[in-house]
Amino acid sequence: MVTVERSCCGCSLKTGSVLIGILQLIWSASLFSSSIIIASIPEEPKLTRYSRNFTQEEQQIIRYYVHIFSKISIATVLIQGLQFILSIMMMYGAKNENARQVKPWIVYSILSLIATSAIYITLFTLAFIHKFLAIGILLLIVAAVTLAANSYFIIVVHSFHRQLLSRKRHSSRL
Repeated sequence: MVTVERSCCGCSLKTGSVLIGILQLIWSASLFSSSIIIASIPEEPKLTRYSRNFTQEEQQIIRYYVHIFSKISIATVLIQGLQFILSIMMMYGAKNENARQVKPWIVYSILSLIATSAIYITLFTLAFIHKFLAIGILLLIVAAVTLAANSYFIIVVHSFHRQLLSRKRHSSRL
């Protein structure tokens, strides 16, 4: 895997990892909260508010998307709750320079990146199949930004993890 010597803001890998942890905490807390709110609203009120001026076929498509979005919201609550916990653990591990506390965040973030990519591809494909071009283009932009940022976050934290392991190996030789 690619490694870096410093994070993009010019700070050390340790500081960069802590900052990434803070950003991940804010991101996961906001997604967690908003997903709980979205998941708690029954599907029918979501439909009746927006589907009045659409044809039957369009209403079926909207009903399908609302159903998928509700299920994604429930999954997001669980995923972001775990992300929140692992971000705290990673920040604590970075602060205390404990590689074992940093590693779970890296593994989870890689798996999350793969799953998120699959979800974006699926949603992007569905948007174009149903001719929601504006939504498809918006999804493409959001996917590019979030996937690039998360990839970089993984690279920085992984680099810090390798640095910690290298220090540990070096100190055990002395």
